[in-house]
Amino acid sequence: MRQSLAPGSAFLEDIVTLRDQVAHVGAFNALSQQLLKLTAPGVPDLYQGTELWDQSLVDPDNRRPVDYTAREAHLRNLQSSQPSPELAAELLSAKEDGRIKLFLTAQVLASRNAHKALYTEGAYLPLEADGTAADHLVAFARRLGDEEVIVAAPRLVAGLVGRDMRDPIGEEIWSWSRLLLPDGEPGARYCNLLTNEILTAMEAEPGAALQMGEVFAHLPVALLERIA
Repeated sequence: MRQSLAPGSAFLEDIVTLRDQVAHVGAFNALSQQLLKLTAPGVPDLYQGTELWDQSLVDPDNRRPVDYTAREAHLRNLQSSQPSPELAAELLSAKEDGRIKLFLTAQVLASRNAHKALYTEGAYLPLEADGTAADHLVAFARRLGDEEVIVAAPRLVAGLVGRDMRDPIGEEIWSWSRLLLPDGEPGARYCNLLTNEILTAMEAEPGAALQMGEVFAHLPVALLERIA
């Protein structure tokens, strides 16, 4: 046992590799959970101090003092920039610092504040996907009258990205996969509130569809607001 724990041992090297893989996949699972929690029917419960990553278990760990000054500074810096693919790339490359979770939370709460009735009274419409990565997607729409948002997040991320620590974004991961909109309209336009990208629904049978490589072009989570 002592030899196994000695610096440079093969055992420790294997554990470090496993740790890094679990942390990599865990970050994306956590982002998916945060997005789903904030957009599904009901009132989301946000635990103070978990705006960034928090590795606490239960009492008393989760009662440690919260560094609100750091969180406020991060939030001010994020709010000084408009969502964009460039900002998404910056946050994704530095996901270990937790700002990506804070950014996601702030953007979704802003959407909830702008569309209160949609999130509190709107219908919940599960959506399906097709293609090679269809099993790795969870998605639904919230709809009330002319208002609509589409929520998309990855699942089973470890099986999606493999062991080479790729990020679950882009055509390489999501090629040949579509988010199906059975009652959607070809040509309908959606704004990704996390990147400010405009996506256009393509014709599909039945209805319309969105290419997943475009939905997750720069971030592995998406909140799409219909604009036309």
